[in-house]
Amino acid sequence: MMNAVKKIGLLGLVCSALLSCSSNGGKNIDEEPIQAFCIDFNWSGKGYASLSRPEDFSNADPHTHLEWYKAHGVNTIQSFCVSHNGYAWYDSKIAPKVPGLKSNFLKELVDMGHKEGMRVMGYFSPGTNVRWLEEHPDEVYDNQSMFHIVYTSEYLDYLGKVIYEAVKETGIDGFMIDALFTAPRDSAEAMKWMPCEQEIYAELFGEPFPGQDKITYDQVLEYKRRSVERCWDTIYQSAKRANPDCIVWLTCHDLTHPQIRPGSRIFKQADWLMSENSDAEYLKKVRNAIGPQTQLIQCISGWATHDAKSLMEQKDSIKRGWYGFAWPDSATTLPYTLESAGEDARFKQNAINIEEMAKFYKGEH
Repeated sequence: MMNAVKKIGLLGLVCSALLSCSSNGGKNIDEEPIQAFCIDFNWSGKGYASLSRPEDFSNADPHTHLEWYKAHGVNTIQSFCVSHNGYAWYDSKIAPKVPGLKSNFLKELVDMGHKEGMRVMGYFSPGTNVRWLEEHPDEVYDNQSMFHIVYTSEYLDYLGKVIYEAVKETGIDGFMIDALFTAPRDSAEAMKWMPCEQEIYAELFGEPFPGQDKITYDQVLEYKRRSVERCWDTIYQSAKRANPDCIVWLTCHDLTHPQIRPGSRIFKQADWLMSENSDAEYLKKVRNAIGPQTQLIQCISGWATHDAKSLMEQKDSIKRGWYGFAWPDSATTLPYTLESAGEDARFKQNAINIEEMAKFYKGEH
C-alpha cells in the first residue's frame, strides 16, 4: 500500500509530521487500521436533487470539527476539496470558494490533523457538480439526480487542474473519489447524444459518431466505459503528478455497475477501494479484482440500512478499514445526536451507529 502519510516536500513540514506522530503516543498511522469518518457537507436537502446549497454549511469551523473527530477515535478525517455543489473548501484559484466561509477550512484541518498524527483526506465527485451544470446547460443532463455530468474534454481539464491544485496547496494525504459515472448513469435514462457527446465519441473511438439511429447497445456501453476510464486517468495522473504518495480512494455504492468494466484497471490502480453497501458480503465480489496495494474499506454508517455493530463484528479473511459519514445539523455543522435527531429515523439510526463506531474506534468494545 502507498505510504498513507503523505511525504511533504518541505523538510520542515516532514519533521513536524514525524514529531506529531511521536507526540501521539508514538503510534505509526501506517500500521493502524483505517478508522475514517466524514461530516458530509454534500447534503442538506435544500439544493438541487437534495444536495447542499453552496452557503449551507459556511459556518463550519475547522477547530470544532477536529475536536469532534478526535473525540470519536477517528484517525482518518475525510473532508472536502470540492463538494457536490461545485464550491471549494479551501482557497482555490480554480473553483469558487464556499460563500461566507471564514477560514481556509481544508488547509487548516490538514495542518491541525497532522499535528495530531491523523490523516486528512479531501473529496471530489466527478459525476456531480451543480455549478458546472448551471454554467454548461448544453453539456449536462438536467435530471435532478447527482449523476448529471458528461465527461467532456473541457470538464476533464477543469477536474485535473483542481485536483492538482488541491493536493499541492492543502497538504491532504489523498482524497476520495465518489460518483465516478458519466451521465446518464441509469440505463433507463435515454441518451441525448448532444453535440458534446458526439465529440467525445469521436475522441474515444477515433472515428465519427455513427448516428443515433445506428449506434448499438454495445457501442453505447463501451462509450460510457471509455468515458469513465478517461476520467479516472485524469484523476489518477493529476493526483500522482502533484504527489506520488497521494492516496486515491474510490468509493462506490455499486461496485458491479456496468459502467465499470470487469477487470478494470480502475480497481487495480486505486490505493483504497470502499464499498458503501450495507451487506458485508459485498466486498467479496471485488477482492479478486483489486491491485496488490489496494486497501479495501467497509462503510459502516451513513444510511439507515447500516448496522455498524454487526458490520464491525464480521469474522472473515478480508482485511478492511472502516468508514462512516453523516449529514450535518445545519445549526452545529456536526452530526446529529440521538437528542437532536428528533423523529427522523435515518438520523436516529446514524446516531446509534456513530456511538457504536466510536466505541470500536477507541477500543471500548
